[in-house]
Amino acid sequence: MNALRNKTVKSLINLTLERVLGYKFVKSSGARENRRGFITRMIEEHSDLIQGDVLNVGAGSWTWPKDRFGKRCNMQNLDQFAGPNTDIIGDAMRLTESVPKEHYDAVICIETLEHVPDPFKAANEIGKVLKKGGVLLASSPFMHELHGENYGDYWRITRQGWKELFKGFSSIEIFWLGREKEPLHYFVIAKK
Repeated sequence: MNALRNKTVKSLINLTLERVLGYKFVKSSGARENRRGFITRMIEEHSDLIQGDVLNVGAGSWTWPKDRFGKRCNMQNLDQFAGPNTDIIGDAMRLTESVPKEHYDAVICIETLEHVPDPFKAANEIGKVLKKGGVLLASSPFMHELHGENYGDYWRITRQGWKELFKGFSSIEIFWLGREKEPLHYFVIAKK
């Protein structure tokens, strides 16, 4: 009986947060999986959002999103470094210098914002390049070793941090890998 009551209370809290504040927290499946598996699963579960014109910010050498979704949408990979996977060379903090404003139906930003010196500028630029009603699919490690030292590893973003970064969006869903109070990783869907 207590378990049912606790579940009902949590559901009411999530419903209130979603309706009043425009965001909700969604628990991970609890399954033991690595971060790449978590990211891939989250993208697959929300693949219906990846359509139309899509910008993959900080694509790097990860070809999977374009290989997987490139036939059904117009996906462009943006990175600060030239490479075989890069369509547009640009800076996440200055997207509008490289791509048009209000052009994209979706932006994918996987494992990128922790490497950006000013993630608030990058979040603002993402908002500028998304069409009204467009969506952001983003992820970032939380409990993770330092990595990417050659191009910087500056931040670990909390749930509150994600809400602050994308507070100008109409809604935000926050998913995590691991325990709620000890998340290993975050995956976020924000709608403009």
